[in-house]
Amino acid sequence: MKLDMGPLLTGNTDVLPFERNIPFASGDVEREDDTGEADNYLFPWDDVVFPRGAHVNGSVENQSGYMKLTFTASVYYETHCARCLEPVAGELQFRAEKNVAEARLLTEAGEKQEEDYVLIADNCLDISQPVYDEILLRFPSKHLCTETCRGLCPLCGANLNETTCGCTLKEPDPRLAKLQALFHSDNMEGGTDNGSTEEKNIQSKKR
Repeated sequence: MKLDMGPLLTGNTDVLPFERNIPFASGDVEREDDTGEADNYLFPWDDVVFPRGAHVNGSVENQSGYMKLTFTASVYYETHCARCLEPVAGELQFRAEKNVAEARLLTEAGEKQEEDYVLIADNCLDISQPVYDEILLRFPSKHLCTETCRGLCPLCGANLNETTCGCTLKEPDPRLAKLQALFHSDNMEGGTDNGSTEEKNIQSKKR
């Protein structure tokens, strides 16, 4: 989404307010914003959907020759719980400030561009890029339906928030397998000895 910076650059105003809806998507999807401009800023999360895009409200202000972009953004998203895979919806809200400069002036001065400034090119400022960068930086890495979500049973796949399955999740320690086998063997041998002793006692009584 591009903002016409003409009034600010010509000195007709010191503050340029704006309020826009910026479409964002995950995967190979392209949408148009409320000005009809196509936006191809794609996020790397295949399981996250942004049905409403980002609602952005802010301004660009000229402060004695130094320009600053200030904005607040609200981003509604839909995804799935990382444990039980049930649908999850949420909203990310944040405020950010960025320095603004004309690209040609920075080029002439030999200063770094991408790292420190949002650049004005052809009298326009791309608002989508700084909003996109902030969402990438602030977006949660994991989403849960609740903090106490028990997830899915790794054996049968049952949702443990809704039911209790009869699966045995605790597996025997392989380091104790030989000890268990030895214990089982001793029991078997002990049983055989007891049987032989009883048989001998019975034969002695018959005599």
